[in-house]
Amino acid sequence: MPLRDFFRAPGQTRLAKGEILLAIWVKKPRGFNLHHFEKVGRRNALACSLVSLAALLAVSDAAVVEKATLAWGSVGPGIVTAPEVQRALAGKKRSRNTLEAAAAEVRKAVPSIADVRGSADYRRTVAGNLLLRLLCYV
Repeated sequence: MPLRDFFRAPGQTRLAKGEILLAIWVKKPRGFNLHHFEKVGRRNALACSLVSLAALLAVSDAAVVEKATLAWGSVGPGIVTAPEVQRALAGKKRSRNTLEAAAAEVRKAVPSIADVRGSADYRRTVAGNLLLRLLCYV
């Protein structure tokens, strides 16, 4: 089953009582030349994340985003995607202005949750800001 269907809610999966997960197979994504994952948390290890971003981009030699796949964690009851942001990035140059505009859209699209680790507004802000990190990678 697709990973997005495996997780029901925080701490809940599709595993039935008595089942155990033995393996996960992940197909290597093809056609992407920028892969990035980043977690924001209170510490670097052994801590729940406040926000995370997994990003795959196909970027041309002229720095034009040909395709984008983006997913955020810890900002909603499950994995959060923003297809409208992915489509908006396609065909645009990977630049600060482009990513800032996309970040503003992410902040609107991400439902976000609040808990003892962080407020909904903080998580929305960080979710958008993580897109700006995509400027740092070739």
